[in-house]
Amino acid sequence: MKEESKSIFQKVMIVDDNNIDVFISSRMIIKNYFSKEVLQYTNAPEALQYLKDNQENITELPQIIFIDIYMPMMSGFEFFEEYERLSDTLKNHCKAYMLSSTIDKEDISLAEKNKNIVGFLAKPITKEFFEEFNSEASNNFYPYKKPCNMIYKAFFQVYLQLSPSLKFLVRIQSPPLSSI
Repeated sequence: MKEESKSIFQKVMIVDDNNIDVFISSRMIIKNYFSKEVLQYTNAPEALQYLKDNQENITELPQIIFIDIYMPMMSGFEFFEEYERLSDTLKNHCKAYMLSSTIDKEDISLAEKNKNIVGFLAKPITKEFFEEFNSEASNNFYPYKKPCNMIYKAFFQVYLQLSPSLKFLVRIQSPPLSSI
């Protein structure tokens, strides 16, 4: 069994209005040794306030932020409008991924244009995502803005016309290439 010290990150933040998604993602993050601690928020304003309060204190900041797009009070995109005003210390320390239960061409395009968003993930976050990320991390390379082995052939067939810059996508729900 792996030790907690084997976790890639110290802190990861999840921002999602769906309590079940937050619970499952948090369990997956801990169980797969992705992070020692998970900061859980069910609304973007509270998560943003935490980041504002700690923006100069790197030990309190998450290294990875997973944020849902569609939430009441403040969407993921509105969150990033405010996030842009935070310190460079924070923005250089935190890497953010957009989460969505749908793959929408316009969401991908908006996320792709935002310099603070390093990837787009389809929910739910799976064990395979962590295995891929852990494998890349062990080589001192994080899969930010790069093609990922887990982007499947079926996805390319459908979305190639939608987004000319597919390198931005990290993972989608599809069968492995071997089953296509």
